[in-house]
Amino acid sequence: MIFISSCHKHTEYLQEFIENHHNVLVSPAIFEIDGIRGQLHSTFLSVEGFPSMQPYSGSVVEYDEDTKTCRRIYLDMFLNHEIFEDTAFEIEDLKEFLEEEFQKIKKKYKVH
Repeated sequence: MIFISSCHKHTEYLQEFIENHHNVLVSPAIFEIDGIRGQLHSTFLSVEGFPSMQPYSGSVVEYDEDTKTCRRIYLDMFLNHEIFEDTAFEIEDLKEFLEEEFQKIKKKYKVH
């Protein structure tokens, strides 16, 4: 599930992302997914049993259901927002990048 906290829902890139993916929830919303409940707003994400998190551009929040912790991951590729004004935003590249980063995280924290 991908939660997007945004004040600007009608941008071209966000609309394209939503249209091309399933399981995308854009703020504001109240949700319950597989027994996990919460609220998504443009100023915070509150997931039951976890600390409330504020959204920051260029970051993603990872929730660990086993340890009941969450942490912010900063995505260096989004530090310069101006690069997206004149170039095409490739969704597949973003998906591949995120998958690679999540796999690295899983390997790093895997208990042997």
